[in-house]
Amino acid sequence: MILGAGAKSGTGNEGTVVIKSGATQLVSAVFASSTSTSTFTLGDDNAVSIVRPAHASAGGSDTAITGQAGGGTNGAGGTVTMTAGEGKGTGAGGNLVLAAGNIASGGTGAFGTVDIKSGPTSVLTALADTSRSTFDVSALPSDLVIKTNEAAGLAIKDDASSAVSFITLDSTTANPTITMHQSVAITNTVVGTKALSITGVDAQTADHLYIKSADITSTATTPNFLMFELTDGTDILKVASDGAVVAAGTSYTLGVDADITISRPTKTSGAGSHTTITGQAAAGSSAANGGNLILGGGAKDAVARMAR
Repeated sequence: MILGAGAKSGTGNEGTVVIKSGATQLVSAVFASSTSTSTFTLGDDNAVSIVRPAHASAGGSDTAITGQAGGGTNGAGGTVTMTAGEGKGTGAGGNLVLAAGNIASGGTGAFGTVDIKSGPTSVLTALADTSRSTFDVSALPSDLVIKTNEAAGLAIKDDASSAVSFITLDSTTANPTITMHQSVAITNTVVGTKALSITGVDAQTADHLYIKSADITSTATTPNFLMFELTDGTDILKVASDGAVVAAGTSYTLGVDADITISRPTKTSGAGSHTTITGQAAAGSSAANGGNLILGGGAKDAVARMAR
């Protein structure tokens, strides 16, 4: 069966095919030769649904909407565009929702997935269960490309009414940086690998690791700038924000084969302050002796000892 509206004459317009249910328009179809465009208009002011009936006895069959393939030798394929409705005045534009299949009440199957492809290859697969969403980009190595030269090229926040920032990527060309706004916990679960590695470029002219804080030495407690601790809670090394250093080791090695100098900086004004090296005091009231303080020169090597 062919439904055909009348052909135009001269500069007139082609006729329109209209399908109605009672007085309500369901579909109108028209071809405009002036723009070589075919237009199908669905419905009127009421909501419109395009729905397939449930399968009679098995899993539902697929439904495809496919753009036009290119013709000739090098013709590009036609674009498929889905656009939500335009808002007017203070009205917002319409939403575009891609929704994978739900499960019927009482069902125990998995929700459907939303799969975005480039050609035959999956770029992103989005899926969810009742408690967690997953975005899977594992089909190929992936790049996340952000706008260049933006102080907040990409910001990761939560969905609170007053959003809490977690990570900001600064893509400004003069000083691209990654800023973490909250506490950071690094847990290495692979035995034999570094939990944290910092490597500067060959021509590094700035600090590899820079820790900065406001003056907090006047507070009731002096927090640490740097803290090394074993999993059992034993402190190994503490560098406090007032400059105090506490190390729990029993052996410390300084330098390499060159001379070593330990010195204090010149005082900014007035007489220099004292420098004290103190041995360990005895415990409590044990009547035990305090620990000795021993300074010793380097030992001779084996050849020098034999020459004596």
